[in-house]
Amino acid sequence: CSFCLLGVFACRCWYRRRPSWRHALRANSHAYMLESAIEERIVHEWSATPFADAGVQLHTGTNGDLIGREHSAGRWAIDLLGFQEAEHCWWIIELKRASASDKAVGQIARSMGWVGRNLTESWHRARGIVLARPVGPGLDHACHALPNIEPWTVDEMLEIHAA
Repeated sequence: CSFCLLGVFACRCWYRRRPSWRHALRANSHAYMLESAIEERIVHEWSATPFADAGVQLHTGTNGDLIGREHSAGRWAIDLLGFQEAEHCWWIIELKRASASDKAVGQIARSMGWVGRNLTESWHRARGIVLARPVGPGLDHACHALPNIEPWTVDEMLEIHAA
């Protein structure tokens, strides 16, 4: 229509053509699911994740409050921050709602550096997990070069798997 040609996005024609996010959710496709919704489900069902199976617990404060979700790290936030007591290892988990690029490796490396400077003792280690769907070749190659950062996948049913 003439409004579309002018770039006006409030006309009826545009609303009929745009993809419906409700349709995507009904089709059980989480390609359009918000990162926060994926995060919410993982936190809510933490005990059923492979992270909990490995002995990782979400980071809690001295008063027992959960602070491992959207943990403040300077000017940014770490999506999920856990600690594996048996290995003395911090787990930094970066969530991506869709396919992640190699830029996610830089983002998680920055978070690992912040944890290393601010939270760890000298004997603690840090492990980075990029949780995406799917893992692209750029992310796979970047993670291959850095042994402490791993790509993991999440499927349509929000099941988590090491890539």
